[in-house]
Amino acid sequence: MQTQVIIVDDEQDVRPLFEQALSEHLARAEYELTFASDAESAWNIFLSQPNPGVIVTDLKMPGTSGMELLARVVAKTRLTRVIIMSAFGDMENIRKAMNLGSHDFLIKPLDLDDLRITVLKAVHEYNLEKQKELAFQMRLRQAQMGDLISIIAHQWRQPLSAISMVAGRQRLRIASGHVGATEIDEALADVEMQAKFMSDTIRDFRGLYSKDQPPEIFSPTQVIGRAEKLMESFLSGIPIAKTLKETGDFVSYPNDLLQVLLALIQNSIEEFSQRKISAPSIHIDLQSSRGQCLLTFGDNAGGIKTEHLNEIFLPNVSTKVDGGGTGIGLHMARMLIENRCQGELTVMNGPEGAIFKIFIPSLEGKHVR
Repeated sequence: MQTQVIIVDDEQDVRPLFEQALSEHLARAEYELTFASDAESAWNIFLSQPNPGVIVTDLKMPGTSGMELLARVVAKTRLTRVIIMSAFGDMENIRKAMNLGSHDFLIKPLDLDDLRITVLKAVHEYNLEKQKELAFQMRLRQAQMGDLISIIAHQWRQPLSAISMVAGRQRLRIASGHVGATEIDEALADVEMQAKFMSDTIRDFRGLYSKDQPPEIFSPTQVIGRAEKLMESFLSGIPIAKTLKETGDFVSYPNDLLQVLLALIQNSIEEFSQRKISAPSIHIDLQSSRGQCLLTFGDNAGGIKTEHLNEIFLPNVSTKVDGGGTGIGLHMARMLIENRCQGELTVMNGPEGAIFKIFIPSLEGKHVR
């Protein structure tokens, strides 16, 4: 599998240097070199192919600088390695680049051996991190499937009990001889209704974790309603106050947004139970237009410990007051919003509890289903 290396420089003479330094790896089709003449073009390439392996960018260019490009990439992902190159190899620029998250720093004029070794090391570390990410994704998918089975089992408990009661009641009526066509029709209609509910539960979750679906045109308001319906039996009367301002349809990944809402609702429910909140409540505010969607989710569970606020989206960090939980849910939520939806998920403590903000841009330029 090829590793993509993006080279960003307004001077064209760097192309043959990179091609010469990495010739062996290019001959074996291990690397794919992509050249961009400015930072904005490189940023668009980066967005079109999430998490390329390495970006090597000049520091000073017309328009957006390499340092600004570095800051954007690091804010988006910690997987891609960014190497800054500059003819101005002063310690101030080196220190600033490293503090921003640069993998390394190359001094112009470029030395071929130094260039090759630096890029190879960056690719090697990228591949190691990618393997770790894939392993985590596997654990994540297993956890998701466990959650899915748990939710379906919980939602099926009531209709299965209802079907059992209907069957038992009809058996008694048949034994006593007091059953007619009307009673049988009513019983069968009840069974059909419960079976339909169970079938709808499967349908609602089908494809929820698929990674291959294109963006869709959808209504965020409907996604919120679907999340509330799916979690209805878990909520057990916990009210969700909604303020929904939506203009027109929206283009993104509705199942990703749904999955994030399910995780947030589940977290709130668990916090209510652990903290023994006497009058639990959830509020969801939505402002959506064709250009963007801003969803605010909050509860009155008391908030997140201050020491966890800056790390709750990391893997294996849990917000549970007793230290339990895997921490997978919120990490997964941020990955879905940022990596696929190209948006942002943030958290802060409000007066009564945690407040999550989900910002998603409309992906109208993408191939839409």
